[in-house]
Amino acid sequence: MEQDRQLQQLLRKFISLLKKEKQALIKNDGPRVSQLVKEKESFVELLGGFEPTGNPEIRDLVLKIRDLQADNLLLTEQALSYHDTFLSAVTQGLKKANSTYSRYGNLSEQEDVSLINQSF
Repeated sequence: MEQDRQLQQLLRKFISLLKKEKQALIKNDGPRVSQLVKEKESFVELLGGFEPTGNPEIRDLVLKIRDLQADNLLLTEQALSYHDTFLSAVTQGLKKANSTYSRYGNLSEQEDVSLINQSF
């Protein structure tokens, strides 16, 4: 019974942490998300020491954690997709030919006029 109470407290703290992570993901606060992920890792170690129980309150908390984790994963994937799309649009724009004047005063097109080094 005491172990169930401790586990419930730990799960509630974990839920609170997941809600903070969700807010950080919504605000696109990378350093805060990184800090919260490190805190989540410590919870995983603590949760590993508990034996599974048939307590319905614990089961409800675990289901809530699963839902919050799914939401946070979706927000993370959305942010990554946005950044990939943005970088793709920028690099495609830079690949287009740019017209410049040559040293002889003629208008010529150059492919390699860019401000960003795209070679990896």
